[in-house]
Amino acid sequence: MEHYEYVIIGGGIAGVTAAETIREHDATGAILILENETELLYSRVLLPHFLKGKINREKVFLRTADDFSKRRIDMRLGVEVRSVDVRGRRIVCTDGTDFWFKKLLIASGGRVPVWGQPEDQEFVYRLQTLGDADRLYASLNQIRKPLIIGASFIGLEFAEIFSLHGSAPTIIVRGPHYFSRMVDEQGGELFRTNFERHGITLVVQDEVSVISGSGALRQVVTKAPRRFEIDAVAVGIGLERNFQFLRESGIVLGQYGIKTDEFL
Repeated sequence: MEHYEYVIIGGGIAGVTAAETIREHDATGAILILENETELLYSRVLLPHFLKGKINREKVFLRTADDFSKRRIDMRLGVEVRSVDVRGRRIVCTDGTDFWFKKLLIASGGRVPVWGQPEDQEFVYRLQTLGDADRLYASLNQIRKPLIIGASFIGLEFAEIFSLHGSAPTIIVRGPHYFSRMVDEQGGELFRTNFERHGITLVVQDEVSVISGSGALRQVVTKAPRRFEIDAVAVGIGLERNFQFLRESGIVLGQYGIKTDEFL
Protein backbone atom coordinates (compact mmCIF):
# COMPACT_ATOMS: atom_id res chain seq x y z
CA MET A 1 0.00 0.00 0.00
CA GLU A 2 1.34 3.42 -0.97
CA HIS A 3 1.20 6.16 1.69
CA TYR A 4 0.31 9.80 1.05
CA GLU A 5 -0.15 12.81 3.29
CA TYR A 6 -2.94 14.03 1.04
CA VAL A 7 -5.20 12.07 -1.32
CA ILE A 8 -7.65 13.86 -3.59
CA ILE A 9 -10.40 11.93 -5.36
CA GLY A 10 -11.14 13.83 -8.56
CA GLY A 11 -8.75 15.51 -10.99
CA GLY A 12 -11.05 18.26 -12.20
CA ILE A 13 -10.55 21.96 -11.56
CA ALA A 14 -11.55 21.62 -7.88
CA GLY A 15 -9.18 18.73 -7.14
CA VAL A 16 -6.24 20.16 -9.06
CA THR A 17 -6.63 23.63 -7.56
CA ALA A 18 -6.77 22.06 -4.11
CA ALA A 19 -3.58 20.06 -4.74
CA GLU A 20 -1.71 23.12 -6.00
CA THR A 21 -2.89 25.18 -3.04
CA ILE A 22 -1.84 22.47 -0.59
CA ARG A 23 1.62 22.44 -2.17
CA GLU A 24 1.93 26.20 -1.58
CA HIS A 25 1.46 25.57 2.15
CA ASP A 26 3.26 22.22 2.45
CA ALA A 27 6.43 21.91 0.42
CA THR A 28 7.19 18.27 1.27
CA GLY A 29 3.95 16.37 1.93
CA ALA A 30 3.16 13.63 -0.62
CA ILE A 31 0.07 14.51 -2.70
CA LEU A 32 -1.91 12.06 -4.83
CA ILE A 33 -4.79 12.82 -7.21
CA LEU A 34 -6.96 9.94 -8.42
CA GLU A 35 -8.82 10.74 -11.65
CA ASN A 36 -11.09 8.30 -13.48
CA GLU A 37 -10.75 10.06 -16.86
CA THR A 38 -7.70 9.39 -19.00
CA GLU A 39 -6.95 13.03 -19.88
CA LEU A 40 -5.13 15.65 -17.85
CA LEU A 41 -7.08 18.64 -16.57
CA TYR A 42 -9.13 20.40 -19.24
CA SER A 43 -11.91 22.99 -19.26
CA ARG A 44 -15.41 21.55 -19.66
CA VAL A 45 -16.60 25.10 -20.33
CA LEU A 46 -14.43 25.27 -23.45
CA LEU A 47 -15.70 22.02 -24.99
CA PRO A 48 -18.58 23.77 -26.83
CA HIS A 49 -16.12 26.35 -28.20
CA PHE A 50 -14.04 23.49 -29.62
CA LEU A 51 -17.12 21.97 -31.26
CA LYS A 52 -18.17 25.35 -32.68
CA GLY A 53 -14.76 25.76 -34.30
CA LYS A 54 -13.79 28.75 -32.17
CA ILE A 55 -10.69 27.10 -30.67
CA ASN A 56 -8.46 24.14 -31.44
CA ARG A 57 -8.71 21.00 -29.33
CA GLU A 58 -5.40 21.59 -27.54
CA LYS A 59 -6.73 24.89 -26.18
CA VAL A 60 -9.15 23.07 -23.85
CA PHE A 61 -6.28 21.68 -21.74
CA LEU A 62 -5.36 23.63 -18.61
CA ARG A 63 -2.34 21.67 -17.34
CA THR A 64 0.49 19.55 -18.71
CA ALA A 65 2.24 16.57 -17.16
CA ASP A 66 5.21 18.86 -16.42
CA ASP A 67 2.97 21.13 -14.34
CA PHE A 68 2.27 18.25 -11.96
CA SER A 69 5.87 17.03 -11.96
CA LYS A 70 7.22 20.47 -11.06
CA ARG A 71 4.87 20.66 -8.08
CA ARG A 72 5.61 17.03 -7.12
CA ILE A 73 1.95 16.07 -7.39
CA ASP A 74 1.31 12.43 -8.26
CA MET A 75 -1.54 12.41 -10.82
CA ARG A 76 -3.00 8.95 -11.57
CA LEU A 77 -5.28 8.90 -14.63
CA GLY A 78 -7.84 6.26 -15.54
CA VAL A 79 -8.23 5.20 -11.90
CA GLU A 80 -11.68 4.70 -10.39
CA VAL A 81 -12.19 4.49 -6.64
CA ARG A 82 -14.21 1.48 -5.48
CA SER A 83 -14.38 2.14 -1.75
CA VAL A 84 -13.12 4.36 1.06
CA ASP A 85 -12.43 3.27 4.64
CA VAL A 86 -12.31 6.44 6.73
CA ARG A 87 -11.40 4.71 9.99
CA GLY A 88 -8.56 2.75 8.37
CA ARG A 89 -7.61 5.72 6.15
CA ARG A 90 -7.57 3.43 3.12
CA ILE A 91 -8.78 3.81 -0.46
CA VAL A 92 -9.33 0.80 -2.72
CA CYS A 93 -9.57 1.23 -6.49
CA THR A 94 -11.36 -0.94 -9.02
CA ASP A 95 -8.04 -2.14 -10.46
CA GLY A 96 -7.04 -3.56 -7.06
CA THR A 97 -4.57 -0.86 -6.06
CA ASP A 98 -4.95 0.72 -2.62
CA PHE A 99 -3.62 3.83 -0.91
CA TRP A 100 -3.27 5.08 2.65
CA PHE A 101 -4.04 8.71 3.37
CA LYS A 102 -3.53 11.08 6.26
CA LYS A 103 -6.01 13.60 4.85
CA LEU A 104 -8.64 13.01 2.17
CA LEU A 105 -10.43 15.48 -0.11
CA ILE A 106 -13.39 14.30 -2.17
CA ALA A 107 -13.90 16.33 -5.35
CA SER A 108 -15.45 13.59 -7.46
CA GLY A 109 -17.95 15.71 -9.40
CA GLY A 110 -20.74 14.05 -11.33
CA ARG A 111 -21.60 12.04 -14.40
CA VAL A 112 -24.45 12.12 -16.89
CA PRO A 113 -27.27 9.63 -16.22
CA VAL A 114 -27.96 6.93 -18.77
CA TRP A 115 -30.63 7.88 -21.30
CA GLY A 116 -32.32 5.53 -23.75
CA GLN A 117 -31.95 1.83 -24.34
CA PRO A 118 -28.60 0.06 -24.92
CA GLU A 119 -29.34 -0.29 -28.63
CA ASP A 120 -29.86 3.49 -28.90
CA GLN A 121 -26.48 4.54 -27.56
CA GLU A 122 -24.67 4.57 -30.92
CA PHE A 123 -26.57 7.73 -31.91
CA VAL A 124 -27.00 9.31 -28.43
CA TYR A 125 -24.57 12.16 -27.65
CA ARG A 126 -23.64 13.88 -24.39
CA LEU A 127 -21.35 16.83 -23.68
CA GLN A 128 -19.72 16.44 -20.30
CA THR A 129 -16.29 14.99 -21.04
CA LEU A 130 -13.61 15.51 -23.66
CA GLY A 131 -14.40 12.01 -24.90
CA ASP A 132 -18.01 13.12 -25.45
CA ALA A 133 -16.79 16.16 -27.41
CA ASP A 134 -14.41 14.09 -29.55
CA ARG A 135 -17.16 11.63 -30.44
CA LEU A 136 -19.60 14.38 -31.42
CA TYR A 137 -16.91 16.26 -33.37
CA ALA A 138 -16.24 13.19 -35.49
CA SER A 139 -19.95 12.92 -36.40
CA LEU A 140 -21.00 16.56 -36.85
CA ASN A 141 -20.65 16.65 -40.63
CA GLN A 142 -22.94 13.62 -40.98
CA ILE A 143 -25.68 14.72 -38.55
CA ARG A 144 -28.59 16.47 -40.29
CA LYS A 145 -31.69 15.73 -38.18
CA PRO A 146 -30.68 16.01 -34.52
CA LEU A 147 -33.11 15.85 -31.61
CA ILE A 148 -32.16 17.66 -28.38
CA ILE A 149 -33.62 16.40 -25.09
CA GLY A 150 -33.99 18.77 -22.13
CA ALA A 151 -34.14 22.47 -21.29
CA SER A 152 -30.61 23.08 -20.05
CA PHE A 153 -27.56 25.21 -20.76
CA ILE A 154 -26.01 22.18 -22.46
CA GLY A 155 -29.14 21.94 -24.59
CA LEU A 156 -28.54 25.51 -25.78
CA GLU A 157 -24.93 24.65 -26.60
CA PHE A 158 -26.08 21.63 -28.60
CA ALA A 159 -28.55 23.81 -30.51
CA GLU A 160 -25.86 26.31 -31.48
CA ILE A 161 -23.33 23.62 -32.37
CA PHE A 162 -25.75 21.85 -34.70
CA SER A 163 -26.95 25.12 -36.26
CA LEU A 164 -23.38 26.23 -36.99
CA HIS A 165 -22.83 22.93 -38.81
CA GLY A 166 -25.86 23.36 -41.04
CA SER A 167 -28.40 21.24 -39.13
CA ALA A 168 -31.86 22.31 -37.97
CA PRO A 169 -32.38 20.63 -34.58
CA THR A 170 -35.63 19.89 -32.79
CA ILE A 171 -35.73 20.46 -29.01
CA ILE A 172 -38.15 18.57 -26.75
CA VAL A 173 -38.81 19.80 -23.19
CA ARG A 174 -41.24 18.64 -20.52
CA GLY A 175 -42.15 22.12 -19.31
CA PRO A 176 -44.47 24.71 -20.88
CA HIS A 177 -41.47 26.60 -22.32
CA TYR A 178 -37.67 26.56 -22.32
CA PHE A 179 -36.16 27.08 -18.84
CA SER A 180 -39.66 27.01 -17.33
CA ARG A 181 -38.16 26.57 -13.85
CA MET A 182 -36.11 29.76 -14.21
CA VAL A 183 -38.01 32.18 -16.45
CA ASP A 184 -41.66 33.15 -16.81
CA GLU A 185 -43.89 32.76 -19.86
CA GLN A 186 -42.62 36.01 -21.39
CA GLY A 187 -39.03 34.82 -21.03
CA GLY A 188 -40.00 31.50 -22.57
CA GLU A 189 -41.45 33.35 -25.56
CA LEU A 190 -38.08 35.08 -26.10
CA PHE A 191 -36.41 31.69 -26.30
CA ARG A 192 -39.06 30.35 -28.70
CA THR A 193 -38.82 33.28 -31.13
CA ASN A 194 -35.03 33.16 -31.06
CA PHE A 195 -35.11 29.43 -31.83
CA GLU A 196 -37.43 30.09 -34.76
CA ARG A 197 -35.08 32.70 -36.21
CA HIS A 198 -32.36 30.06 -36.32
CA GLY A 199 -34.54 27.32 -37.80
CA ILE A 200 -34.79 25.42 -34.50
CA THR A 201 -38.08 23.72 -33.63
CA LEU A 202 -39.14 23.77 -29.96
CA VAL A 203 -41.62 21.13 -28.77
CA VAL A 204 -42.99 21.73 -25.25
CA GLN A 205 -44.82 19.59 -22.66
CA ASP A 206 -43.75 16.38 -24.31
CA GLU A 207 -41.10 13.67 -24.08
CA VAL A 208 -39.81 10.73 -26.05
CA SER A 209 -41.79 7.53 -25.69
CA VAL A 210 -40.35 5.15 -28.30
CA ILE A 211 -37.36 5.09 -30.64
CA SER A 212 -37.46 2.55 -33.44
CA GLY A 213 -35.70 1.69 -36.67
CA SER A 214 -32.13 0.93 -37.63
CA GLY A 215 -29.45 2.36 -39.85
CA ALA A 216 -28.76 6.07 -40.28
CA LEU A 217 -32.32 7.29 -39.57
CA ARG A 218 -34.52 6.47 -36.59
CA GLN A 219 -38.17 7.14 -35.85
CA VAL A 220 -39.16 8.85 -32.61
CA VAL A 221 -42.67 8.79 -31.17
CA THR A 222 -43.46 11.11 -28.26
CA LYS A 223 -46.13 10.81 -25.59
CA ALA A 224 -48.27 13.51 -27.26
CA PRO A 225 -47.98 11.63 -29.70
CA ARG A 226 -45.76 13.28 -32.29
CA ARG A 227 -43.47 11.60 -34.80
CA PHE A 228 -39.98 12.65 -35.88
CA GLU A 229 -37.30 11.22 -38.14
CA ILE A 230 -33.88 11.77 -36.60
CA ASP A 231 -30.26 10.73 -37.01
CA ALA A 232 -28.91 11.82 -33.59
CA VAL A 233 -30.12 12.50 -30.05
CA ALA A 234 -28.29 15.06 -27.91
CA VAL A 235 -29.13 14.78 -24.23
CA GLY A 236 -28.82 17.59 -21.69
CA ILE A 237 -30.71 16.50 -18.58
CA GLY A 238 -28.26 17.23 -15.77
CA LEU A 239 -25.80 15.21 -13.69
CA GLU A 240 -25.77 12.50 -11.05
CA ARG A 241 -23.23 13.16 -8.30
CA ASN A 242 -20.38 10.66 -7.93
CA PHE A 243 -20.65 9.46 -4.35
CA GLN A 244 -21.84 5.86 -4.63
CA PHE A 245 -18.35 4.59 -3.77
CA LEU A 246 -18.76 6.16 -0.30
CA ARG A 247 -21.76 4.04 0.75
CA GLU A 248 -19.76 1.89 3.21
CA SER A 249 -17.12 4.49 4.06
CA GLY A 250 -18.50 5.81 7.34
CA ILE A 251 -19.06 9.23 5.73
CA VAL A 252 -22.59 10.56 6.30
CA LEU A 253 -24.48 10.84 3.02
CA GLY A 254 -27.69 12.60 2.05
CA GLN A 255 -29.95 12.12 -0.94
CA TYR A 256 -27.78 14.18 -3.28
CA GLY A 257 -24.29 13.85 -1.84
CA ILE A 258 -22.13 14.17 1.25
CA LYS A 259 -23.54 16.00 4.27
CA THR A 260 -21.19 18.77 5.36
CA ASP A 261 -20.93 21.53 7.92
CA GLU A 262 -20.50 25.25 7.18
CA PHE A 263 -16.82 24.61 6.35
CA LEU A 264 -17.60 21.73 3.93
